[in-house]
Amino acid sequence: MRRSAVFAAAVLVLLASPTLAQTTHEDPLGRFALDLPSGWKLVSQQLDMVYQFERGGAKIILYVMDGVADRAKAFRDAVGMFTGEMPPPPPPDTPVYDLVTNGNGARQMQYTFQAAAGNKQVPLTLFLGTITLEGANMSVSFMAMLNEQGRKQWEGPVAQSFRSIRMRGSSVTGASEPVLVANPFVAESDAPASTFEHALVTLDIPVGWSATAGEGPNIVTIEHREFAAVRVIGLPKNEFG
Repeated sequence: MRRSAVFAAAVLVLLASPTLAQTTHEDPLGRFALDLPSGWKLVSQQLDMVYQFERGGAKIILYVMDGVADRAKAFRDAVGMFTGEMPPPPPPDTPVYDLVTNGNGARQMQYTFQAAAGNKQVPLTLFLGTITLEGANMSVSFMAMLNEQGRKQWEGPVAQSFRSIRMRGSSVTGASEPVLVANPFVAESDAPASTFEHALVTLDIPVGWSATAGEGPNIVTIEHREFAAVRVIGLPKNEFG
């Protein structure tokens, strides 16, 4: 699924008034549950990973990733999934908070940006959070984008819904006070790359990757702390090129 397609479904045009009543949605696979304002329904489910809830024109998107129970990694993945051109990436000074909700580690942020609407610019607010359900070895990322009216109406219920995410069958036990964390948005591209020198080639190594010299035809192995390794091999030229 293309990220732009996922995100396009999440743009909110919020006109209805919120209600404090809650309705509980339980994942059909038995992995998680969350509470939503009364009247909201599941309207889309794709590959058991992307869930869209809606009431009228208002939407909330959940992105579920099995096998990811590290809070920092889950949050980075969610930011990469839900931000890009529209909405733009979070500014470097966007405050990010850690908390514990229903016994699970969570991370959240919120920021406002200007978006084109016809011939004018309008403010939109993005709320994004990730909760890691260690007992299920998975993460649930939660995203909503609110226009100015929607922010005034739904900001509280949206945050309340996010903090209700829990393992299916568990109770809502509440959330701790959010704690400001170190800035996770320092762009790696702003830092200089390192250089690997070899008799045959010179390679620029991006920030976050490490290079280990090889032996024989294996010139170098380049590894990332989260992604797979890349191996550069040099072979003598023959009649095939």
